[in-house]
Amino acid sequence: MPAGQAGTWSVGDETMLQISRTRSRQTPVLLLLALAVLCPLAAGAADVSGEATRPALERDQVEAERAALEARIKDVEGAEIEEEVRQRQLAPLLQLRQVLADTLTHLDAIERHRARASQSRQEREGAAARLEALKAGSAVPAVPAEPQVPPDASLAQLEQAAAQVDADLAAAGRALADVDAQLQRRTDRRKLVPDRIAEVSGQLEDVNGQLAAPAPAEEPADLTAARIRSLGARGQALESELEALAEEIPSYDATREIVLTQRDRAAQRVAALERLSNAWNEIVNERRIRDAATEAARARREAARALPPLRALAEENERLARERTDPEGAAAGISRVLGLSERIDRQAQDLREELDGIKERVQLAGGFTRGIGLLLLRKRDELADLGRLRRDIRRHQEEMSRIALARVDIAEQRRADPESVFAGVMAGLDPGLSEADREVIETQARQLLQTRREYLDALTGDHDAYFARLGELLKSERALLGVSELYQRYIDEHILWVQSAPSLGGTTLPHAVQAVRGFLAPAGWAAVGGALLADVRRHPVTVGFAVLILIAFLLSRRPLRRRLVALGEAVQGAQRTRFAPTLRALLVSLLLAARWPALLLFLSWRLAADAGLPEFVYAVSYGLRSAALMLLVAASARALCQKGGLADRHFRMRTEARQVLFRHLSWFAAAAPSLAFVFFALQRQGNEVWAQSLGRLAFMLGLLALSALSILLLRPGGQVMQAALARRRGGWLDRLRTIWLIVGAGVPLAIAALAGFGYYYSAQQLQRRLHGSILLLLGTLLVGGLLSRWLLVVRMRLVLKRVQQERQKEADSTGPAAESARDGSVPVAREEEEESVYSLGLQTMQLLRFLVTFALVVGLWLVWADVLPALNVLKGAVLWNTEVAGETVPITLGSVAFAALAVLLTVIASKNLPALLEIAILQNLRMDRGVRFAVTSLTRYTISIIGVVVAFGAIGIGWAKVQWLIAAMTFGLGFGLQEIFANFVSGLVIIFERPMRVGDTVTVGDTTGTVTRIRIRATTILDWDRREMIVPNKEFITGRLVNWTLSDTTHRLHFPVGIAHGSDTRLAEQTLLRLAREDPDVMEDPAPAVVFRGFVDSALDFELRLFIPSMEVYGAVWHRMNMAIDDAFRKEGIEIAFPQHDVHIRSVDVPFPVDMAHPPEREDQ
Repeated sequence: MPAGQAGTWSVGDETMLQISRTRSRQTPVLLLLALAVLCPLAAGAADVSGEATRPALERDQVEAERAALEARIKDVEGAEIEEEVRQRQLAPLLQLRQVLADTLTHLDAIERHRARASQSRQEREGAAARLEALKAGSAVPAVPAEPQVPPDASLAQLEQAAAQVDADLAAAGRALADVDAQLQRRTDRRKLVPDRIAEVSGQLEDVNGQLAAPAPAEEPADLTAARIRSLGARGQALESELEALAEEIPSYDATREIVLTQRDRAAQRVAALERLSNAWNEIVNERRIRDAATEAARARREAARALPPLRALAEENERLARERTDPEGAAAGISRVLGLSERIDRQAQDLREELDGIKERVQLAGGFTRGIGLLLLRKRDELADLGRLRRDIRRHQEEMSRIALARVDIAEQRRADPESVFAGVMAGLDPGLSEADREVIETQARQLLQTRREYLDALTGDHDAYFARLGELLKSERALLGVSELYQRYIDEHILWVQSAPSLGGTTLPHAVQAVRGFLAPAGWAAVGGALLADVRRHPVTVGFAVLILIAFLLSRRPLRRRLVALGEAVQGAQRTRFAPTLRALLVSLLLAARWPALLLFLSWRLAADAGLPEFVYAVSYGLRSAALMLLVAASARALCQKGGLADRHFRMRTEARQVLFRHLSWFAAAAPSLAFVFFALQRQGNEVWAQSLGRLAFMLGLLALSALSILLLRPGGQVMQAALARRRGGWLDRLRTIWLIVGAGVPLAIAALAGFGYYYSAQQLQRRLHGSILLLLGTLLVGGLLSRWLLVVRMRLVLKRVQQERQKEADSTGPAAESARDGSVPVAREEEEESVYSLGLQTMQLLRFLVTFALVVGLWLVWADVLPALNVLKGAVLWNTEVAGETVPITLGSVAFAALAVLLTVIASKNLPALLEIAILQNLRMDRGVRFAVTSLTRYTISIIGVVVAFGAIGIGWAKVQWLIAAMTFGLGFGLQEIFANFVSGLVIIFERPMRVGDTVTVGDTTGTVTRIRIRATTILDWDRREMIVPNKEFITGRLVNWTLSDTTHRLHFPVGIAHGSDTRLAEQTLLRLAREDPDVMEDPAPAVVFRGFVDSALDFELRLFIPSMEVYGAVWHRMNMAIDDAFRKEGIEIAFPQHDVHIRSVDVPFPVDMAHPPEREDQ
């Protein structure tokens, strides 16, 4: 075997060995089959020409049998027999028809596989000769090195030549793509062929097993023979496919160099045609610009020489010619984008090949190694800026829109009738002109119109060419953006899980000590001091002015502190309705926090002002800038917690919690910026050993400090958490208080551990997102506090305004209203009450919390968006498989995480979205409270159902799998929990039929009160004693329900009054009617009425009947009317009767004293 073919024969030999092993097991059965059934094929197997003709003879035989079978089937179908007999006779015939059809299919497969094997064999045998002929031929088909431009060629001819070159380039590109597709197809086939060989071998074993099995007893003989013959044909088809597969891989190996050479030739031709195309396009564009300049100069001359009647037409021509030479015009645009599309295409192709190469390296390495991880890090930095690409695409889309509008405008001008323009010019001439002058003007007008048409045609060509170039450029840019996004997504999905540095070990501490010595070396800091002094000498005025401002800023602590305290006092007592002091206090707090960060930023600015300085100076500058930003955040949070500051006076934070926050933020504001300075300075300096040792230790210490701060602040028993949970007991913040501690302390520790184990890049990325999340959380809390404070101020102003109006009304009113005001029914504001920023209405606070939470969630999504693709690795952790629509779907760890996220979002949405819907939309519509409640309830249930369906669908539990379980549970629970189900159904009936609504006054059984809440199982009624009664919904549907306010809120009150016998009945009637008419809550229509019901034993029975507008005033009217009746009857001298009894004494054995109401006066008095 030749040495050069060792690799080729190794692949082919391995494949042939596998096939020979398969054949050795199958030969006896196949020989038996060939001798017994396919004798013609077996007899001619040794003859090559026979192999080509024997299947045709077999096909003829099978087709003849099939034709005869069709005739038999037709006879049976047309026979006059019973349908049952017909179907019994047709069944074996139809089976035989299918077997014959399968046999023909297998014979076709035999011919196809043998032809493919023959073709592969011929390609392998002729590969050497083809390669020699290919190398002996011309390297690249003739492509001129430079454009051959005729000296007298016009612009149209040049454009035609350039278009021909572009067409040749497109054809060459398609040829190159075909070769690349062939290479890719060969690569894919190399992976699939071994699997296909194993699959075909298994199918061949199945065929042998079916041939060895006895035929079914009830099977007809002709069907058995046909089935065996079909199995034999299938076995031969599988054998011929194995032969074709065995020849395929050696053919690929033998012709690989041919295909690669063809690709090189195609790529060379494409490159040569690209150069030629660019050269032709430059020539065309230069000619276009030159012609445009010539035409513009000619138009200027014509405009200057034009006769007065033709001046407007000549100036219009000049404008058109000048438009072609406009720097923002189409010709100039073509120059800008010329060749850009080809360069972007090459860049996209290189990226695509680079990504495929990295994927292949990962596959060969068996996973992501540290070296591949470092390569991915470098490639990510080299990727094109996706933001810039998107901006370029938008800019070019806008440019295409502008050019499209310009094309429409030019087309409209081009469609204008020249004769009508000419007629308009001639009609405007002076009638006194001579005939000769008219002829001159007519000649020049026609020339100008012809020139105008030429200019418009030239502009149309420019715009068409520019539009086409922009279209190609946009296509290329989108392709580059797509492959760049794919590349970046691939890197982002895997880079966080690749070790980018060695783990901390025994060499870390010595390297860190070495880094400390190097970092503190006097030479470096002397260079820093020298740079500052040199900057002062070079820029004395700038530096001096900045230093004076900085000194004044640093010395402003006491005035700013006094101002902060004064602003805190400005919102106490009667001044609580002012919001401006809160904003000023925020500004003063930020100024207090920015003093020392301003100094660090100034030093960083001046150190980086000049070029050519030692690298250590720039590293210190970078570290100072990073430390200043860290210090600004920590100092700002600390300043907000000062005594008398924003948290103390404006947000009314507990004193103990504020002091704890201030104390712990003080040490953190000193430690974190120092560690940040060391970390970022070493990162900037570029010493990998120092950055991996001392820099990493500083990074980890900073995270440990953040974890310690989280433990001190988020302890469930600590002052800070106690203050945060004081008004939220029982809420999600309270229930998850331990989770907050675990997350706050555990996440920094986990990131520090990642850095220690060598996932340094991953730790840095997560640390940046963590700091961004903390900043977002602090900003959200601050904005939420400010909004709460503002809403409280607005509410206080409204309360005070209403109180003032009530007091004014009290002062102006007389009679019962004044009495009502004087007895304390008008609310009085007490400004000395302690109110926090959270003392708002329930709905307003729900909306505010929802908006703040929504902003926080969106912000966190934006912060962590770049890291989220890395979570796709969870999709590779398959937990179990499930069947969905007949297909096997793997359930991964990512699916479970998505289901958990869906449940969490469902819980949050079901609790907050209905309230938001109520506040934002429903309250502005003309709906009563019951309708609004029904809508919000249905919204909550709909969200819950959708969330449950999505969550179960994510883990592969669809409706088809649970419907029978649900049906069984419904049937079983229907007996054991029938009352609960009855209440559930009744709740749905109440929601849809609305026999009562929230706010209605109802009586059910012996319970009367106001409906405050309707749930799916029970309804809450608040009775007159302010007791909440939980009534099952079934009682409202199956029992008697009295709704006092369902459709008509009007209610009639009855006041029975008995007066003594002998009283003036007409006066009593008039008095009762007058009292009813004077009451402000008694309706005039229907009018009140008094009925004299009759004479009873002890009284004259009267009844006052009146109507009130709603049950809300029931108690007040009842009380006022009874009091008014008693006062009026006393004043009018009408005696209210009481029961009287006459006692008759028949016999008394002993005397008894009588206590006289008015005993006689004594004589001595």
